[in-house]
Amino acid sequence: MRMKLSELKALIRKEYKEVLSLDHPEDVKSEEDAWAGGENLVGKVDHKKAYKIKEQNKKSKKLKLSELRDMILTSLQEHRNKN
Repeated sequence: MRMKLSELKALIRKEYKEVLSLDHPEDVKSEEDAWAGGENLVGKVDHKKAYKIKEQNKKSKKLKLSELRDMILTSLQEHRNKN
Protein backbone atom coordinates (compact mmCIF):
# COMPACT_ATOMS: atom_id res chain seq x y z
CA MET A 1 0.00 0.00 0.00
CA ARG A 2 1.38 3.35 -1.00
CA MET A 3 0.61 6.46 0.97
CA LYS A 4 1.10 10.10 0.07
CA LEU A 5 3.22 12.21 2.38
CA SER A 6 0.22 14.41 3.17
CA GLU A 7 -1.81 11.31 4.18
CA LEU A 8 1.01 10.13 6.44
CA LYS A 9 1.26 13.54 8.09
CA ALA A 10 -2.52 13.60 8.67
CA LEU A 11 -2.41 10.13 10.22
CA ILE A 12 0.43 11.12 12.54
CA ARG A 13 -1.40 14.29 13.60
CA LYS A 14 -4.56 12.31 14.36
CA GLU A 15 -2.73 9.73 16.47
CA TYR A 16 -0.69 12.44 18.18
CA LYS A 17 -3.83 14.35 19.20
CA GLU A 18 -5.43 11.18 20.56
CA VAL A 19 -2.39 10.38 22.70
CA LEU A 20 -2.11 13.96 24.00
CA SER A 21 -5.77 13.97 24.98
CA LEU A 22 -5.11 11.29 27.63
CA ASP A 23 -4.25 12.24 31.21
CA HIS A 24 -1.71 9.49 31.90
CA PRO A 25 0.65 7.49 29.69
CA GLU A 26 -0.80 4.23 31.00
CA ASP A 27 -4.16 5.22 29.46
CA VAL A 28 -2.75 4.56 25.99
CA LYS A 29 -4.15 1.29 24.66
CA SER A 30 -1.75 -0.79 22.61
CA GLU A 31 -2.78 -2.27 19.30
CA GLU A 32 -2.62 -6.06 19.43
CA ASP A 33 -0.02 -7.50 17.03
CA ALA A 34 0.85 -4.03 15.72
CA TRP A 35 4.45 -5.10 15.11
CA ALA A 36 3.66 -8.65 14.07
CA GLY A 37 4.38 -7.92 10.42
CA GLY A 38 3.48 -10.78 8.22
CA GLU A 39 4.35 -12.23 4.87
CA ASN A 40 4.63 -8.80 3.29
CA LEU A 41 7.89 -8.16 5.17
CA VAL A 42 9.76 -11.05 3.60
CA GLY A 43 10.97 -10.94 0.03
CA LYS A 44 11.66 -14.47 -1.13
CA VAL A 45 14.68 -14.00 -3.35
CA ASP A 46 17.12 -16.65 -4.48
CA HIS A 47 20.25 -14.52 -4.29
CA LYS A 48 22.37 -17.06 -6.14
CA LYS A 49 20.06 -16.82 -9.15
CA ALA A 50 19.55 -13.08 -8.86
CA TYR A 51 23.30 -12.37 -8.92
CA LYS A 52 24.18 -15.30 -11.20
CA ILE A 53 26.49 -16.93 -8.65
CA LYS A 54 27.85 -20.24 -9.84
CA GLU A 55 27.92 -23.17 -7.44
CA GLN A 56 31.39 -23.94 -6.20
CA ASN A 57 32.51 -27.25 -4.83
CA LYS A 58 31.04 -28.12 -1.44
CA LYS A 59 34.32 -27.67 0.45
CA SER A 60 34.91 -24.09 -0.68
CA LYS A 61 32.32 -21.50 0.30
CA LYS A 62 34.56 -18.47 -0.16
CA LEU A 63 33.52 -15.58 -2.34
CA LYS A 64 36.22 -13.97 -4.43
CA LEU A 65 36.70 -10.25 -3.99
CA SER A 66 36.07 -9.68 -7.69
CA GLU A 67 32.75 -11.56 -7.44
CA LEU A 68 31.69 -9.45 -4.46
CA ARG A 69 32.65 -6.25 -6.30
CA ASP A 70 30.68 -7.37 -9.37
CA MET A 71 27.63 -8.17 -7.21
CA ILE A 72 27.74 -4.75 -5.58
CA LEU A 73 28.20 -2.92 -8.88
CA THR A 74 25.37 -4.88 -10.50
CA SER A 75 23.08 -4.10 -7.58
CA LEU A 76 23.93 -0.40 -7.71
CA GLN A 77 23.35 -0.25 -11.47
CA GLU A 78 19.98 -1.98 -11.13
CA HIS A 79 19.00 0.42 -8.35
CA ARG A 80 19.98 3.46 -10.47
CA ASN A 81 18.06 2.10 -13.45
CA LYS A 82 14.89 1.70 -11.36
CA ASN A 83 15.06 5.32 -10.19
